[in-house]
Amino acid sequence: MHVFNCTKSVAVFCWFNQKFTTRYSMDKKSNSTLQDMILLEKSTEKDLIAVDVLMWLTRALYMILLFFERIVEDHKAGKATEDLVAFLKEAYYKETLEPYHG
Repeated sequence: MHVFNCTKSVAVFCWFNQKFTTRYSMDKKSNSTLQDMILLEKSTEKDLIAVDVLMWLTRALYMILLFFERIVEDHKAGKATEDLVAFLKEAYYKETLEPYHG
């Protein structure tokens, strides 16, 4: 399993990587693939690390999709918004990650 150096700009992916590495290190043979990790967790564990990480990854990727959709919609409307922070905040708060943060 490949572990990469974490920087601030990729912190969320470092979190995913750390969680998967933790799961993999518990039993390298039984956790050799992502599918193996999920099946093992579902059959034996109460703490579903890989399943939880995949849910957060799905939410993060959905946020990125919504962000790019907002940019495309803005362009199609003939606008040229340079400050994209509003699009990112909208994608985050409205539908993706924020509702799941405590």
